[in-house]
Amino acid sequence: MHEKDVHQRNACNQKRSRPKGRPAPSRAGERRDRSHHPKHRDEAGRQSRDDVQRCAEDRVDRRRVANRGLDSKGAAPNRGGDEQKPLDDDLDLLATCKARGPLHHQVTGVSLTPTLGRCDVEQSLFERLGGSGAITAVVEDFRDRCAADSRINAKFARTDLARLTAMLIDQVSEATGGPAKYTGRDMKTAHADMSVTTGEFNALVEDLVATLNKFGVGKAEQDELLGILGPLKSDIVEVNSAATGTPLPDKYEAAPALTTAKS
Repeated sequence: MHEKDVHQRNACNQKRSRPKGRPAPSRAGERRDRSHHPKHRDEAGRQSRDDVQRCAEDRVDRRRVANRGLDSKGAAPNRGGDEQKPLDDDLDLLATCKARGPLHHQVTGVSLTPTLGRCDVEQSLFERLGGSGAITAVVEDFRDRCAADSRINAKFARTDLARLTAMLIDQVSEATGGPAKYTGRDMKTAHADMSVTTGEFNALVEDLVATLNKFGVGKAEQDELLGILGPLKSDIVEVNSAATGTPLPDKYEAAPALTTAKS
């Protein structure tokens, strides 16, 4: 038989053997499909779980489109066993991935959900607190609460409240992942010679917690915020005493008013 006739006959046989409506897979596609197939678990195991899951989901979708008549579980009673087995393997792989619970990704701030590899970007504390408007409201309430608290208000006798408010808003925003940048003095310099006691620092924290509770801030966010501000205690407290309401020493030099401040 002539070589051209053999080639044409082979092409016809391949066309007849392929299910109607299904395109011929490319060699590259076959290699890619096999490389992620559950039969080759050693190679798939080197990928992250989310990659494996997304590949399996993609193959299931493509095979369901190709195998018309599949029900929601992937069953194809009229199909041959050889055609159905790859789909069954991928369905089993997806079930295993979902049963293992939430997926974990190596990128900070990104967590994958059990919803077949789809991901949610974790919000910053700044966003979970409500953004700039919410932080401004919290700081203003906190400022007023401290000014009315006899346990600590003497320490603010010579403080420019406009500057204090602006600096606190920027400080909290930056510390929680917001866009603002704190340009004020460091905490040790700002509180030098104030003679703040441990008791006064604790009273200030209590006022902050009361403000957060007033605005309905969740416990997780409160704990995270206090965890950020807590380490500043060593730079603020100068007197290890439970006393509160102590006077502001004369030697304390307050920061200049906001309109003339040069940080």
